[in-house]
Amino acid sequence: MDVLVSDTSVVIDLERAQLIEQVFSLPYRFVVPDALYEAELKDYGGERLMALGLQVRSLSGEEVAEAQRLRSRERRISIHDSYALSLAKAEAAVLLAGEAAMRRLAEAGEVRCHGVLWVFDHIEENRCYQRDIARFIHAQMQEHYWEDAPGYEVKVSKGYSELKPSAYTCTAQEPPADYRVSPSDKSNMSKYLFGGFARCLYPVQKFDSDAERKLAVILERDALRWFKPAKGQFQIFYRQGSEHLEYQPDFVAEVDGEIYMLEPKASNEMTDPVVLAKKESAVKWCRNASDHAQGNGGKPWRYALIPHTAIAENMTLKALVRQYC
Repeated sequence: MDVLVSDTSVVIDLERAQLIEQVFSLPYRFVVPDALYEAELKDYGGERLMALGLQVRSLSGEEVAEAQRLRSRERRISIHDSYALSLAKAEAAVLLAGEAAMRRLAEAGEVRCHGVLWVFDHIEENRCYQRDIARFIHAQMQEHYWEDAPGYEVKVSKGYSELKPSAYTCTAQEPPADYRVSPSDKSNMSKYLFGGFARCLYPVQKFDSDAERKLAVILERDALRWFKPAKGQFQIFYRQGSEHLEYQPDFVAEVDGEIYMLEPKASNEMTDPVVLAKKESAVKWCRNASDHAQGNGGKPWRYALIPHTAIAENMTLKALVRQYC
């Protein structure tokens, strides 16, 4: 049986539990889409994972089209999530996913979808690890997986991280679209690859909505530099139920005296519990980053959750941050 891994957070969870080798002893084939491997796993022990048995598969043109259709239905999933779901659907495989939105979409498409606790159950059932240890870890994952204790001490091992590579799927021989021009079809923004940037750290970018494209116009005008982070760039995690999931902010921008972490969001999702949980974790991350920067000559960080209805190209970046920080 094939098991499709949809995001890097699943691998991180298993690494932290020190069960990667036991996972590959299970009687299943663990698979990731090639775009996810190249963008996130290749530099996260990719060679070791492949030596253990991880399989990397490419999507057909029809499967890429299905992934785009799935993402247009549920904007909260990433492009890599949609690739994994499309592949799992085509190959009648089990999907491993962390995001609740991803699980709902999988269930609607009659794809079997589980969280990382499902893997722990199978490790125990297949006796790939000592039963009492697996049971103990399983209980810890359910009851105490994430503990938000005020007594913890934050330690910064280094004040920077290398820019992670980003991979995009686009139509062959089609040049990137001008980011200044709103596309005629805004219902499926993820199909467009935009270019022409002067201050973005990547030569091309994809946007989930026209509001994101408008924000990029503002950043090109007002920021010193900016980018859309790849997964794993900041290692920000939030709690959802018993699971520990990675949050990937939409934009990061540097101005003269500050660095902004920006999250444009549909106005009807501003009070969504998951959105607020991500915000809480990001605000704490920015606070810790600012404390480190203060002692090392760096710039403070600020987080802003911005409703899409507030983003217009004639707005200034500082005005947006001041209103929604």
